[in-house]
Amino acid sequence: MKTKQIIVVLLGMLITAQFAGAQEQDQYQKWLKKENDKYQQFKDARDREFSDFLKQEWIKFQLHQGLVPDLKPKPVEVPVYTPPDTAKPTPEIKDQKIIEKIEVPQPPPPPDKIEKIELPQPAPPPSPERIEQPVPPKAENQVKVSFFGVPLSINYDKKFKLSLMDEINQESISRYWAQLSQTDYDGLVKQLQEIETRLHLNDWGYGVLLHDVGKVLYPSSDNQQTLLVWFLLAKSGYLAKVGYDKSRIYLLLPTDKVLYNTLYFTINEQKYYLVNFTSGATELSELYTYDGSYPGAEQLITMEIAQPLNIGNTIIKKNLKFDYNGQNYTLPVEYSRGTVDFFQDYPQTDLEVYFSAAASPAATNSILEALRPILIGRTEADAVNLLLRFTQTAFTYQTDDEQFGREKFLFPDETIYYPASDCEDRSIFFTNLVKELLGLEVIGLDYPGHIATAVKFSDNLPGDAILFHNQRYLICDPTYVNADLGICMPQFKNVEPKVIQF
Repeated sequence: MKTKQIIVVLLGMLITAQFAGAQEQDQYQKWLKKENDKYQQFKDARDREFSDFLKQEWIKFQLHQGLVPDLKPKPVEVPVYTPPDTAKPTPEIKDQKIIEKIEVPQPPPPPDKIEKIELPQPAPPPSPERIEQPVPPKAENQVKVSFFGVPLSINYDKKFKLSLMDEINQESISRYWAQLSQTDYDGLVKQLQEIETRLHLNDWGYGVLLHDVGKVLYPSSDNQQTLLVWFLLAKSGYLAKVGYDKSRIYLLLPTDKVLYNTLYFTINEQKYYLVNFTSGATELSELYTYDGSYPGAEQLITMEIAQPLNIGNTIIKKNLKFDYNGQNYTLPVEYSRGTVDFFQDYPQTDLEVYFSAAASPAATNSILEALRPILIGRTEADAVNLLLRFTQTAFTYQTDDEQFGREKFLFPDETIYYPASDCEDRSIFFTNLVKELLGLEVIGLDYPGHIATAVKFSDNLPGDAILFHNQRYLICDPTYVNADLGICMPQFKNVEPKVIQF
């Protein structure tokens, strides 16, 4: 009898707890809805204010021609070092450091086919300012994008399918912003940012992703593509503007680095570059835009490649041949075609971006695997000389004007892919080798019409060197064919270079 009474009491307590829990859940949902409604009202008011601001008179700005990094032409023929008759062999240094071990990092798994991104449900935030729980749009409203070899399926609100029928002016652009503001843009932005993280994209890559989505949503309207990218960048926190001239709308972005050969104008000491994610410079002298920004959108577009891109799975093999001290070597190397395609239209920017960028895992691992057995057991000086000879002779030399008809700095995968390279490309590639294989400090040397490098060694080796931050760096020129470490081109021996630090 007592057992039955205990069971009844326990059941009663369980039912009471479930009822109380249901009440608490119901109260939480009501609170959450109320706070979300308050936040939505705040966002709607902010969008209305910005839309009204866009209706005001826009200002005509004169565009400046793009900046040029170095006007002095590079040599058409690759320079070759000829040792003087009086040259003496480099003296041996006792107890010089020996390369004993080279670690080859494990490559990350390739990106899977991204069919659907689940939107995480955040915990209740402490203030309504941070409450965002968008309901994903219906699955049948999907945009499918092939992003450099990665197929993407992204849900979107069907209200994004708008038509821009009016004459291009501040009124029509204001109206377009107001209409986009009534969509579920939060759900789309969260999906795009998740893709950005998974594919290791930088800010520029995120902009390219937005543009690719716009091309699918609005295949016949460049203006609507531009407006969508502008809207989504602003909603993602980036400082972005649009401008117009007659019948065309242009995207205007400030960046943390200089974009060379790109039209720009200046507002409040901030350069805004006229950006086109898929083609080169536009012929334009002036346009209309506004002096202001969307509230809270203050982030500049960063150009650095902080980590290797995780895009595509098309890996191309290639053999690179060179000889060193009378021995011939053939290195089987690889590169990522998706990475090469991504950088094809990358705007030319400051050299430190290229020097600090890592190669794709395919390129890095294949080169390390090929060179590791050749370097183990050598001194640092001998290993660097071998890497110099590899970079000097395994690639055909050609200026950018000859190969591309324009100046184009190459990232490491591009140096492997393209038929030829010039001085800055080889310096970037050599720097990547020395850092990844030997772990030595490298700086870039920017001479008029020429780029080289300098390496800080563990031992005090003889040769041409520069002092930087009270440290001695030995000049290593990946373009000066057959020149060992410590040998500077004669025309630059008395020239103080600008140091490229990264």
